[in-house]
Amino acid sequence: MRESTGRRRPEICDITGALDYIRHNACRGITVEQVLRQTQRVSRVTFHRRFRETVGQTPAEVIRRRRLEEVRRLLADSQLSLGMMSDLCGFSSPKVLARLFRAAERTTPREYRQRRQGREPRSG
Repeated sequence: MRESTGRRRPEICDITGALDYIRHNACRGITVEQVLRQTQRVSRVTFHRRFRETVGQTPAEVIRRRRLEEVRRLLADSQLSLGMMSDLCGFSSPKVLARLFRAAERTTPREYRQRRQGREPRSG
């Protein structure tokens, strides 16, 4: 609808588009603002409200979950350092990655890798 008529434009959120964008770009260090700019034609408030109603999480939580999903895959399937994984998965630093991973998995990245690769974690 035209704004000059005084009628409100319909607020249509493209949640599927946002989720696809996150899935394909989360590890590139994207922000919620970039998701909004690239996929939506609604206000930030409307996007956040509709996204949370539909998905049950905030856009930031979904981005973080996707990044951690990739970290888990790399820990299980590679010997990459935490620093390299931090860069590859869009985290600002290895410390941030380790802190968020511990909070999500209730174990350290090293212990997770050792369990997933069939080795006993070292104590200490």
